Amino acid sequence: MEAEGTGSAADAAYAREEVSTAMELERGETEGSTTMDFEEDRYGARAKEVAEVWNLRLSARQFAQDIGLQKACLSSPSASAREGLEKQEALRRRMVRYNDFESHDYDTLDNQVARKVLRGFGRKDYRKAGAIKWVTAFSVGLVMGAVAFLINYAIMGLNRAKYQTTADKIASDGGFGKPFGIFLGMSTGFLIVAGYLVCFVEPLAGGSGIPELKIYLNGIHLKSLLCVKTFFATVLGVLFSISGGLVAGKEGPFIHAGGIVGGGFGTWSSNTFRSKIPSKYDAFMRNFTYKRDFVGIGTAAGVATAFSAPIGGMLFTVEEGATYFNHHLLWKSFLATAASVVLLQILTGLQDDASNILSYRLGNSRDFGLYDENIAVYGKEFFYYLWEIPFFMLIGAGGGLVGALFVKMNVHLTYFRRKLVPQSLPMLRLLEVVVIGVITNIIFFSISYSSPCDEYKEEYKLISRAGTATSSLWTGRYGTNMFPELWCPSGTFSRWGQLFYQPLAEALKIIIHIGEDSSEVPYNFNWLTLLMYFLVTFTLMVVTYGVGAATGLFVPSLVVGAAAGRLIGKLVKEIVRSAGSNLNVSLSSYAVIGAASSLGGATRMTISITVLVAETTGAFGILAPIMVAVFFSKLVGDTLGLGIYDAHIRIRGAPMLEEQSFDDKETNIAAQCTVKDVMAKESIVALPSCPSIRDIVFALTSCKHGVFPIFEEGDLPLSSNRKSSLQGCIHRNFLVKLVKSSAGRDQTDMSTILEDQSKAVQMFNYLQEMPEKAGFGGDIGDYQITEEEMEVRVDLTPFMHRHPYLIVEDTPASRAYSLLRDLGLRHIFVTPSKPQVVGLLSRKDLLPENVELALQYNESYAEFLAQKDKTV
Repeated sequence: MEAEGTGSAADAAYAREEVSTAMELERGETEGSTTMDFEEDRYGARAKEVAEVWNLRLSARQFAQDIGLQKACLSSPSASAREGLEKQEALRRRMVRYNDFESHDYDTLDNQVARKVLRGFGRKDYRKAGAIKWVTAFSVGLVMGAVAFLINYAIMGLNRAKYQTTADKIASDGGFGKPFGIFLGMSTGFLIVAGYLVCFVEPLAGGSGIPELKIYLNGIHLKSLLCVKTFFATVLGVLFSISGGLVAGKEGPFIHAGGIVGGGFGTWSSNTFRSKIPSKYDAFMRNFTYKRDFVGIGTAAGVATAFSAPIGGMLFTVEEGATYFNHHLLWKSFLATAASVVLLQILTGLQDDASNILSYRLGNSRDFGLYDENIAVYGKEFFYYLWEIPFFMLIGAGGGLVGALFVKMNVHLTYFRRKLVPQSLPMLRLLEVVVIGVITNIIFFSISYSSPCDEYKEEYKLISRAGTATSSLWTGRYGTNMFPELWCPSGTFSRWGQLFYQPLAEALKIIIHIGEDSSEVPYNFNWLTLLMYFLVTFTLMVVTYGVGAATGLFVPSLVVGAAAGRLIGKLVKEIVRSAGSNLNVSLSSYAVIGAASSLGGATRMTISITVLVAETTGAFGILAPIMVAVFFSKLVGDTLGLGIYDAHIRIRGAPMLEEQSFDDKETNIAAQCTVKDVMAKESIVALPSCPSIRDIVFALTSCKHGVFPIFEEGDLPLSSNRKSSLQGCIHRNFLVKLVKSSAGRDQTDMSTILEDQSKAVQMFNYLQEMPEKAGFGGDIGDYQITEEEMEVRVDLTPFMHRHPYLIVEDTPASRAYSLLRDLGLRHIFVTPSKPQVVGLLSRKDLLPENVELALQYNESYAEFLAQKDKTV
């Protein structure tokens, strides 16, 4: 749990910013969030009266808190009291924003219908369901491999058209105007498409999508996050964002696209196409737990295809994506990432040499490699000395500082951006994308134009090796894009254009790998070139992340770190030379370590970054130094604030349940707070076990609760604070579906359903209904109910969750936090502090052997077996 600090000027400043920002973002919405909004009562005045009582209770408690705070400030008009008031206001507004989110419930459904369905499955059914899951994971990998190939091919084609056309115009006509017009015109067209796809088609396709996926995998619902429209807006948006020249990468949007593919294939259904593949195994396939796991598998495949790094993709899901990790998720992610990368490499081989595909060497190039594996000998280029380890620690600490600075600057810019360019003004957001992209292209093109020229030496031909290096994005006079001549005279090349007249991914390859295929021909970048590229790219990365376009952060952060790392490597090399030593210092090693440190400082990831960087650059020889640098990067970054994804989650206001760190502040808060102190106690809207349709409609329209407890029959008001005996609970979506169907109204029909396996499966599938169109906060909507139907009673007993999780009221809040987070629960019912004990359960009691022995003596189980034998 994240705890707020008290008494410090920094906390007070943050609170003031939170208050002012929340007021701007929620203008006109706050009252609607704290009250029970619903339509003018169509089903009687009773619901409206209850809602008014609810609002009155909330207002009374709010008023009491405000009066207490104001009295404290009046009696002690100190700065600390005012800061306390500001902090309380910030916390209250943040709680208001939490009301806009609904959470998933990963608790296993336990009602009569579910028990009938699951007991009807035999060992073969479970094996088939398990096989379907493996096939689904394999399919997710194949789809993402194909998608990645198509997008990579399109990005390469658009970039090649832009850079080659401009370079040819420079070579033929020279000058600035016409080449600049071509370059900027093509970029602007791409930017308009990229911005339109996000600003007008699907806003959730903007950014990297990683914060939103983390929110979803933590158990919080985000509408339209995983729909088909978002998928196309994301993959096409990142294609045009990169081609348009934004300082962005494809990795984040690929991860988002992978999550969408995983969610769709995980349930074999789609809301967009209003279709699903019928299956008798819906009980296994179409539930929130199953879908969540396959979204995680899809994110792993997305990372793997973005980097061509299967192990790194799998570890990304474990470290950063999946809140609820399990070994089934690990192994299926392993299969999906392997399948995705293998297919990607096969398709790449077919593109390069389809006629000789059987003899084509797959896997000979790395995503951030400049040369193929037949030329580059990474063992010669990536190495380190014992005395360099302190330098690597400093690079890691510097990466943490740079990453923390980036996060702080971007967060402030995001607050400002959301006030000035809100999502409600899509045309303004599109204009922002185009303006930032145009400015970026002007800066890079102008620097390339004003670049000094360096001599192109004959030995540089060994470095470029145009015929054997990986296919160049575009070619110039020297047959490669590594030494662009641009406006320079014959025999020279553009010093600054070597990096600035390249897409980011190409520049990253050049910074890390140039010259590694020939150790006898060293190549050193100019000091000013690296420094300019570092400063310009860092500044534009801060401004670009968060615009209304699909933009990833990985490549920009890696580029910034690689430039800084190579700069430090040059400095170390000069120190070694000045000491009279001829030791060969690996500048490529410093560039890779700097890239990993920068990315770690921005994202605070460790294991997955280490493996991703090693896989994409081939720097396995310096794996340990990368780990050391990334560790120090995270250590420094965490002391200065949140990572970029967690910071944007905080800005969004999602009620994330993070893993508890148990630092002193949180431990102190948990020791002082119990479940009774924080539980919802203003009003519990309950139902009897056999209510009328009118009672159900009243409950649905009088509150926004996601679950309703079912109490004993009797004179029980539907909104009550008194303690009652709990029979079970029922989800809001189930009630909506029961109202819209005839289920539960005829006892004879329900008996038939509970006796017939096929009918039970049909009813269970209807209740689960994944993907869920009734949705969260599902209302009756325009569904017409006659007055006669209003009096019909519905038996909720077969549909209610009979054994929800319970916790006693004096339990520490930290224990409840762990239950909610670790089990993926949406709610826990609170009971009195002295419950009755009927027995004791230990782990050995739940082992299969003991369970089987218990079942043999269970009369109901024996009757079930006898009945099944008769039917067989």
